[in-house]
Amino acid sequence: MEKNLPTAVIDTSVLIGLHHLNLLWELTNLFHRIHVPVSVRNEFIERNERTNLRDAISELISGKFFLPCDDYDSAEVEILRLAGLHYGESEVISQAKQLEATVILMDEKKGRKIAMREGRSVKGTIGLLAIFETLKIIVLKDAVEKLISEKKFRITEKIIEEARRDARRYFDNES
Repeated sequence: MEKNLPTAVIDTSVLIGLHHLNLLWELTNLFHRIHVPVSVRNEFIERNERTNLRDAISELISGKFFLPCDDYDSAEVEILRLAGLHYGESEVISQAKQLEATVILMDEKKGRKIAMREGRSVKGTIGLLAIFETLKIIVLKDAVEKLISEKKFRITEKIIEEARRDARRYFDNES
């Protein structure tokens, strides 16, 4: 019997982190589809140095798993911007509502709080990496060290341990 996987909307920091670790396609183990808002696609290209990223993002969203999503509520995005979120985070939250996506993939603390208040499940880069470690796809410590040294990723040991606990609970709830 095929498991019913959720649909998610992804923010830039998670997209960049998983792309850098060559783990984007591992999300197919956890989600039915991932939607990528226009501002996230644009920021992804701007924040990476490689010139072929425009082609990479086009290729990424040309399939059936990663899909572009550009139908957000502009008034809601402006309200979220006034609350202190960037365009990408604001669009992700608005898109999740429009698409009835149950999961938001986002690292930014304020955006995560707002998304959870609105009833969305939220996973960040470290939470996803902890799940991948539980699935024996990666070693979390190595992945985190690579993000810290190569992408200036900021993380505390407390967050890593919480992510490991959440990953174990994630699979306990799946059984």
